[in-house]
Amino acid sequence: MKIVGIIAEYNPFHNGHKYHLEQAKAVTGAQIAVAVISGSVTQRGEAAAWDKWTRAAMAVENGVDLVLELPFAFACNSAEEFARGGMAVLRSLGCVTDLVFGCESDPETLISMASASVQNEDAFQAAIAGGMVEGLSYPVARSRALLNFLPEKDGKIDRETAWDRPNDILGAEYVRQLLLQKTAMAPHGVLRRGGYHDSEIQEPGEGELRFSSATAIRRAWKEQRREEARSALPAETRRVLEGRDGLCPCETDGLDGMILYRLLQLGPEGLRSVYGCSEGLEYRLWNALPQCRTAEELLAAAASGRYPTARLRRLLMHALVGTTDSEFQRLKETAMKEGLYARVLGCSEAGAGLLRQIKLTRRHFGYTNLNRELSKEEKRIVRGEVAVEGDAGQSRLLSLKWDVRAADVCRLAQGEALYDGSDFVTTPYIGHKNEKTTKSS
Repeated sequence: MKIVGIIAEYNPFHNGHKYHLEQAKAVTGAQIAVAVISGSVTQRGEAAAWDKWTRAAMAVENGVDLVLELPFAFACNSAEEFARGGMAVLRSLGCVTDLVFGCESDPETLISMASASVQNEDAFQAAIAGGMVEGLSYPVARSRALLNFLPEKDGKIDRETAWDRPNDILGAEYVRQLLLQKTAMAPHGVLRRGGYHDSEIQEPGEGELRFSSATAIRRAWKEQRREEARSALPAETRRVLEGRDGLCPCETDGLDGMILYRLLQLGPEGLRSVYGCSEGLEYRLWNALPQCRTAEELLAAAASGRYPTARLRRLLMHALVGTTDSEFQRLKETAMKEGLYARVLGCSEAGAGLLRQIKLTRRHFGYTNLNRELSKEEKRIVRGEVAVEGDAGQSRLLSLKWDVRAADVCRLAQGEALYDGSDFVTTPYIGHKNEKTTKSS
């Protein structure tokens, strides 16, 4: 049976995602689609506009059969680590046959370029180091290094601007991780429709759907232009959002007080141990902190060409959640060796059937209900009630702790109680039910 894997955010699931899903099934001939999506926090280090359970419901109602959570530590991270985590989750299932990603340039060229970089890994890493010496930020140096493996005769990717196309960057990283993790999945690319950076809802062509960016849809929703935002969403997504007409459930602004207090609490020494803090960034942030009233002001004061805003925003979220560099490195090692746990957020009837088949051969592949599946001691670790040694054997529980904490801080930012909607009482969305979640017993 053909099973296609997709790594995404679905923040929210829009017409472009629907097109990508349909093409993924058509290109591969897959009968089942599995999506790994970011949870409470996105790759840019921002709180997701809709919670992970709602976004899983959107995906299932639009045709995804199984929705899994990309652990926070990888979701709130660079394109390289985002791809590493997503691929490690798909690999843990042991049954995904194909991977399909969206891109803005020729898919075959991207796949060839990424494959060549893996075959020449030493040269690739040397090119990154050279770019850093020139003063480029790590993401730009890495993306430019990839272009060294684009044949001179091939003009299908613009060498001057390709590094700034997020979908191409992610697509290349997916292919690299597919090869580095030695999976048997076949990679495929689908040309994206709509602009990634568009800030406004786009007018459709005659007889066409609106293909607008998630950024534009979120902006319209936040500015109370709800009908305009809904026009860029599939009917299934609109149905999931019925009755949810308040402002986006969580905005980064709601986290400001928590983030600034956390930095005061940690101080420079504590900040130094946070994942993503290097090259003296702890002092850059600490020295700017007294003059700032919001996280955005702090980011504006501390960002530079070498330290992009997105990197610093992710660093602030890792500081808030408590991700340390040493613990993340152990988790990454585990991901490369064993894959990652699969945390189920939603499924269709076909997806539920697939889960039953997976459990026959991979008993400890992941979780569908934390309250039932974790032991009493494991729950205490995940809730942060007891300290745990950060050895490789405990990396799964440490990662789950970060997932739960990320969800909790987002709920606090909304002014919500932690219990309702928490990871310990919310269970996966099952397709075609009226209620998005049920309570565990």
